[in-house]
Amino acid sequence: MRTTDKDVPESRAAVKREDHPYVHAVLLNDPVWRSNRSAVRRMKFRHEPAYFNYWDAPEAMCGRPMRVVYPMHFQPEKEEGACPECTQLMDILLIAPEKYPDLARQITEQVQERESRSREKYNEAREKLAEAERKLARAFDAVDDEEVLPPEITALLEPRAERDGSEASDTA
Repeated sequence: MRTTDKDVPESRAAVKREDHPYVHAVLLNDPVWRSNRSAVRRMKFRHEPAYFNYWDAPEAMCGRPMRVVYPMHFQPEKEEGACPECTQLMDILLIAPEKYPDLARQITEQVQERESRSREKYNEAREKLAEAERKLARAFDAVDDEEVLPPEITALLEPRAERDGSEASDTA
C-alpha cells in the first residue's frame, strides 16, 4: 500500500533536550494526548524550533515530554536516531489507526516504567556518592583534628602505604 502526503499524520520532529540522541514524533492532531493542544497551536505555523519548559512541554507519541520541537515533519525512515516507539506508533497510525490509542497507552506505560526504574537507579547512585563524600569528609576532619581515622578509611590507606614503602626502598 502506497501512502500519499494526505495519508501521513501531521507531525513534528522533537527532542527531549538538544543533546538527546533520539528524535521523537509529536502529533499535531493526536487522538490520545489531548494535553498537547495548547503546545500544538504554538507549533503549527512556526518556521523555527519551539522551546518548552518542563511543565508545558508537549508529549511525543511514546509519551515522553519534549522540550524542543522542530518545524520539520517526523520522518523515521530519514532520521538516523528515530525513537523506536514513535516509529512503531507512526507505522500503526498509518496501517491500522483504530489500534493506535490502545497501543499508544500501552507503550507509554512501558516507557514510563523504564524511565522510573532508570531514575531510581540514578538516585541510588547519587545517594551512594553522597555517602562516600560524607565518609571522606569525616576522614579529613579526623586527620585535621589529629584523631584516629575510621577503620574503613584506614583499610583503604594501608595497602597504599605498604606499596609506597616498598617503592621507596627499591629506589634508595
